[in-house]
Amino acid sequence: MARRSSKLLHTAYIAGIIRSLGSVSDTSPPVGELGPLHIDSFGVLVAFGIFVGVQVLKRRSVRARLDVDISGRLLAWALVGRFLGAVVGTALVLRRHRARLGGRA
Repeated sequence: MARRSSKLLHTAYIAGIIRSLGSVSDTSPPVGELGPLHIDSFGVLVAFGIFVGVQVLKRRSVRARLDVDISGRLLAWALVGRFLGAVVGTALVLRRHRARLGGRA
């Protein structure tokens, strides 16, 4: 069970980084390209924040004598919720914006 949960954390962590690096943003300057992904500075900062968050979570879990696997699963679900919430929130905002413009945007 411990291997499965740490594998889930690792998968969610990598997926979050890839999603962040390929984020669509017109306001942040591009950093480069990685295959079909256009990497921008906002995505790099989000990926760095996720990386730092994972490291801090590991250290604090060990220091507080908490199960690192449970903490990792909690973080993985928080990342999934964060990205799903961002997609749903963006869709709702864009839908409302388009409705105000009469469907022109």
